[in-house]
Amino acid sequence: MQCTTEATSHYGFRCDALMKKLLKRLFGKPEDQEFISLMQVALENPSIKQQLMSILSLPDENRRATIRQWRSELDQQNAPEPIIKALKYLEEDGPAHRARELLTGEEI
Repeated sequence: MQCTTEATSHYGFRCDALMKKLLKRLFGKPEDQEFISLMQVALENPSIKQQLMSILSLPDENRRATIRQWRSELDQQNAPEPIIKALKYLEEDGPAHRARELLTGEEI
């Protein structure tokens, strides 16, 4: 896929391929695709971004407990497994901190 100026998003990424490449570099393993997709959606959807930021701004222990509770509720509601799996990454401090930096535009 060749990126063009017309493909530039309002986040400064030239195209989806470049955004995915950046996200894979930040969060990195092939099995992390659900999490990478979640971050991409959050960058493109202000409502989802705000919801994630409210959780990512919590102290680590509170964030982990909130994510565990949210995942449990989603599981009980039979939410799609990829969403539940993607949220599990936010229980870990490293990915959660990098996600917050990415969503706030801080230096990564």
